[in-house]
Amino acid sequence: MARALVGRAGLLLRPAAVACLLLAAGCALPPRRGQAFPIGLYDVDRPGELPRLSRDGFTAVETALTDRKTIRALGAEAKKYGLSLLVFPGQLAKAGASVQGLPILAWYLADEPDVSRLALATLLRARSSLHRWDRRPLALVVGDGRTAARYAPAADIMMVDWYPVPHLPLESVGWNVRWTIEGSGGRPVWAVVQAMNWKDYRQHDPSKPRIGRFPTYTEMRFMAYDAIAEGASGIWFYSYRRPDGSLRSENPEHWGRVTAVVAELAFVRKLVARARPLPSPVPEAPAFAGLVGRAWERHGEDYALIVNASGAPAALPAKLCGLDWRLLRDGGSAWRAAGCRIAAHQALLFGSATLTK
Repeated sequence: MARALVGRAGLLLRPAAVACLLLAAGCALPPRRGQAFPIGLYDVDRPGELPRLSRDGFTAVETALTDRKTIRALGAEAKKYGLSLLVFPGQLAKAGASVQGLPILAWYLADEPDVSRLALATLLRARSSLHRWDRRPLALVVGDGRTAARYAPAADIMMVDWYPVPHLPLESVGWNVRWTIEGSGGRPVWAVVQAMNWKDYRQHDPSKPRIGRFPTYTEMRFMAYDAIAEGASGIWFYSYRRPDGSLRSENPEHWGRVTAVVAELAFVRKLVARARPLPSPVPEAPAFAGLVGRAWERHGEDYALIVNASGAPAALPAKLCGLDWRLLRDGGSAWRAAGCRIAAHQALLFGSATLTK
């Protein structure tokens, strides 16, 4: 699937950056306890931004900056608020500096190597050096989930960023998460959800019409839930900063959409990170071909997530419409009035009838 591809300035792992990494030296561990399902935000560069982001419900942040002073300052502030960092090793790795005590969730190995056509052999050499330096996991982001198998050997965590608004089907987010999982070899997969406007960025092909807008709350909510339903074990939002340096939070309407989704994900995060997975609540039948679902059991209660990844309303599985289940999260939809049906690009979270909101 084609899309306009805009690399993040300075984030692609260029040969010079790889050379720096090769000077460094670690064996990776899985994500640390308590961050099995991060809710993260890209482009957070200043320690003073962390208190607000913690209050808004984020559990992790990413920064494009790599200098030691900035990373240490962010790390010190992040620890105060229980936040973790996703950062490029940069100067820390080059200097072989001690990073003990820094709340590193993962090291950012490469951003869209499939777009920059970075060789796997180069990433594997970087991986080997980094794992001798620090024993925390390496995350790698692909721009197209179908390339995940090519780069998975270099990573401990796979990520995929896919931003379809307004030019591609919303459900293509879920497709890319599924493709990434299929190619990840069992590695955790984190999805990066669009919280940006394509018009803020340089257009890849200037000959094409200029498109772009900020996603609506409903679109952002669907993309996050679609990724989770397909198996994502973490959700990140791109991004906090615009290319001109201004912050998304400076637009209350747009930022309110992001934080509304984050607030809802805080509840779902507990299910995905700490609950026991159950079989999918969606029957394998043609009538439910457009639905995607996941289910969990936690503390003796069952939960079911249903996402309609199609462009048309659909009937819900009959068992979810009975007295044994109640709706916990609906994004404001009037599903019961629609006769136990789920709207297009809608997500519903059900719980056992004994639960309270």
